Amino acid sequence: MKSFFKKSCALATALFLMLSVFVPISNADQPNSVTVSTLEELIAIGNNLSGNYVLEDNIVVPENCEFAPLGSVSKPFTGNFDGNGYSIINLSLTVEEGDSAYLGLFASNAGTVSNLNLVNVSANLGSHKYVYLGSIAAINKASGKIFNCYVSGDVAVSECGTYARVGGIAGINRGLIKDTVSEAGINYKAACYVDIGGIVGDNTGSIVACENRGPVSASTTPEN
Repeated sequence: MKSFFKKSCALATALFLMLSVFVPISNADQPNSVTVSTLEELIAIGNNLSGNYVLEDNIVVPENCEFAPLGSVSKPFTGNFDGNGYSIINLSLTVEEGDSAYLGLFASNAGTVSNLNLVNVSANLGSHKYVYLGSIAAINKASGKIFNCYVSGDVAVSECGTYARVGGIAGINRGLIKDTVSEAGINYKAACYVDIGGIVGDNTGSIVACENRGPVSASTTPEN
């Protein structure tokens, strides 16, 4: 299984955190659902992007580990990911160098992501012409649904060649985002054109009963 983790990355061992966040525990009852409780199992979702998954414990990402988004623009997540009220903690998103960067837990979501907390998420960007960044999904497609989720952390963008779409939950939203809160701080400081927002950067879908509690700042050239 291909991994983008740094060589120094080691899996966290039995580490239990009791977190008090707003997402309630759900009663996950999905047919043929696969339980996820470790970082390895989370990464393995990339091998079956149409499956039904239920988080059954908090996952703490070890320090200095970088996480490659699940799926891609051409191969979006089309399944169901139920966070079950648990948290993925210290998720550090990264992508390989290239013209376009799609950063999020999912590079592209055409399925359903629900009841999930992303605590202390961050992004590690290199030099890219186009940047699409959202903590849960870089792009939430027309059939994509994100609901009852929570995000915190700090996302900074300091390099971009042409344009960027940056949001606390999704960079671009074409689907539905509902009952979701972002406390992620967003700091954009680059020369290119940007669409930026606390929940999404670029929206032609639906945003219902969501709230941004994090600071959003943007600095670019006067023409942008």
